[in-house]
Amino acid sequence: MAISYLLRRPRLYEEFLRYETVQRWAKGLKVGPGKKTALYHFTRYMHFLNENGIEKDPDKLINECLDGHNRTLIIHLDWIKQFVEGDSLGGVGYAGRNRVYASVRSFYN
Repeated sequence: MAISYLLRRPRLYEEFLRYETVQRWAKGLKVGPGKKTALYHFTRYMHFLNENGIEKDPDKLINECLDGHNRTLIIHLDWIKQFVEGDSLGGVGYAGRNRVYASVRSFYN
């Protein structure tokens, strides 16, 4: 599923706004179109995880990192890299993939 699919589906990201960690992260995002874009990138990342058998909600992702070790953090970073470097983003170029990476990575900060 390409990013363009997500952009045609208004408010698709709202399914994740019920999670405390997403609410906290979204509050810290700059108001404007970039915020909506970051939420769409994150939504696509969550769908990517689910499609790859990693069935975790956003709160579980953060709790796993907080309770885990460095190896846990590396596993999560690897998931982000697989998402950004794989076919999920379709024809998105290098600069676009870097922006997607930064959006998703900022959720973990």
